[in-house]
Amino acid sequence: MILVRTIHVFIKLVPVILALRKDRILWISQEGKDIDEKRFQRNAQRILNTCISLGPVFIKFGQWLSSRADILPQPYL
Repeated sequence: MILVRTIHVFIKLVPVILALRKDRILWISQEGKDIDEKRFQRNAQRILNTCISLGPVFIKFGQWLSSRADILPQPYL
């Protein structure tokens, strides 16, 4: 059962983490200029939905992450 949960979490988190990483790189490289706001909003919503679907621990992780302006691009906050 633990293995199934681990695989489930992994499958849900990997795409979200990769999207966040790509958005962060875009944000840093463009320094906030000429960014696609809809892309950032879509991915931020995706992260929110993923954290909610994975349960309370991930909701708390999302709350912690939102307080870290050095990790998330500005449109996510």
